[in-house]
Parts: sequence; structure tokens; C-alpha cells
Amino acid sequence: MKAIIGLLMLLVAVAANAGGTEIRGTVLGFDGKPMALANVNILKNMRGATVAEAKKDGTYMFSTAERGLITLEFSGVGHIAKTVDLLLTDASSAKPIIINTRLAANVQPKKIDSVFIVGSFNDFDFKTGTKMKPQADGTFGAEFKESKVEFEYQLLIFDGSPMSGMRSINGTQIRLVCVRRRR
Repeated sequence: MKAIIGLLMLLVAVAANAGGTEIRGTVLGFDGKPMALANVNILKNMRGATVAEAKKDGTYMFSTAERGLITLEFSGVGHIAKTVDLLLTDASSAKPIIINTRLAANVQPKKIDSVFIVGSFNDFDFKTGTKMKPQADGTFGAEFKESKVEFEYQLLIFDGSPMSGMRSINGTQIRLVCVRRRR
């Protein structure tokens, strides 16, 4: 009987520790205000899995069962993403981890040489992006045959400098509602 009670207590203790680590805080724009859309992602192999979308007031909260070194990416419309490395252990689940962050605004280049687009159509692979065509009005465009209602994409903007294109203008994987033209 004591063995069974001991085993039950051990299972309860393991179940209590098997819970996730709560991570919460705020993600704000360069001006200290909430953004139209901001996400928190866990990065794995340079790909992000969104774990939380910030509320209208900029607050977010999520739990993760991940252990070991993880990288969180904070991103928001019109802002440069920021990453934070965390080492999560079983002891991490004892109390919430609070991370408040403020993102820097995207910097607009003086001159744009070219723009590439990546997205759900190419699994967000920066190496196989589609080059957008310059338009007469100074914008860039590209056409895609897509059957989905939402079209997820990021833009890679090159201004001719050596560091150009090292990051994307993402708007947190902007979802563009496709407009179908009648022919």
C-alpha cells in the first residue's frame, strides 16, 4: 500500500513539473505604443512558429513545454524583429518569465534596387524568392496563381549596400486577402 501511495505521489509531482513554462509581457513599437499586429515566435532551424499574438494593448502570454535553449522572436508590423535566447529548465516552470520588449522601426532605404518576395508559396525560403518587377509609379509588383484566400508573404528589399536584404520586411507574415480579377 505504501508503495502505491509513493508511486501516486511521484506521478502527481511529475505531472506538476510537466506543465509548461509561462512566458508573458508586452511587445510595443518604437513609440512605446502597441502595433497593429505583433507576434511572438519560437525559432527552430531559422523558422518561426507563432506561439502568441499580442493583444490590442501589446500584452502577450503563452506556455511552452520546451526545455533547453530556445530563441524567441518578437515581430510587429513596420518594425525590426528582435530575438531573445532563453534557457528553460524544469525549474523555469516555478513562476512566469516576464519579457517586455520595444521594437525599432524599419528603416526605409533612400534608394531601392530590387525587391524579392517570399512566402507561403515557397515556404518562406529567402534563397528562392521571386523578384518583383518595378512599376511605372515607383512601386514593385508580382503576380501569383494562388487558390488560397489568404496570401502570406515577406518582402526582401535591396538598396545596393553590402548589408542590404539581410532581413525581411515582414509585418509578422502579413496576410494579404487576395482579390480575384474577373476576366
